[in-house]
Amino acid sequence: ITLFATHIWKGCVSLAEVLIELRENIQNKAVLEFGAASGLPSIITAKCGAAKVCASDYPSQEVIDTLKRNVKRNEMDTLVTVVPHIWGSDVSSLLAENCGRKYDVIVMAECVWRHDCHDDLLLSVRSCLKEEGRLLMTYSHHVPGCEDADDAFCRKAEQCGFFLREKRILRIPHQWKPDEMKSLFFCDFTFQPKVFEAPH
Repeated sequence: ITLFATHIWKGCVSLAEVLIELRENIQNKAVLEFGAASGLPSIITAKCGAAKVCASDYPSQEVIDTLKRNVKRNEMDTLVTVVPHIWGSDVSSLLAENCGRKYDVIVMAECVWRHDCHDDLLLSVRSCLKEEGRLLMTYSHHVPGCEDADDAFCRKAEQCGFFLREKRILRIPHQWKPDEMKSLFFCDFTFQPKVFEAPH
């Protein structure tokens, strides 16, 4: 598996900037990050006043150790915990970090490029986010010809209980070609599963 988790993705930086803008929606909230990598959004939510932050990523020793070091380096290790997690697997260890309760806010940056993992990622998000909770995410198109497959994550989310409150298009430097600019998408969803329940 190629994780690219040792890079600070441009979408991660942009998400952190948006989280600062939306800090009032984060203060005193329990926040979970999927695909945390460097942990920047988790660290920013902690600095913005979140009550509890859990940063999760694939259980690679290198990824988890780097994530823990970054959290400690920013003196957030008393507020931010790091938990390994494979999307689609049991979420009890994630919920345990919030006293067994679901989270108020889930954040994630540049997680939809693995199209084969969309269903697993959505399963983890749905299993960890409380009703009326917020999903704040960024993504961009990295592989020409795969734009529709990237966008499919948001369509799937809307089909299983996520209401799209806002979608922004931001212009950012290309991840691998810094002299070029590209589009980045920020999406703000509210989780409303009951709206999508089948009638009895």
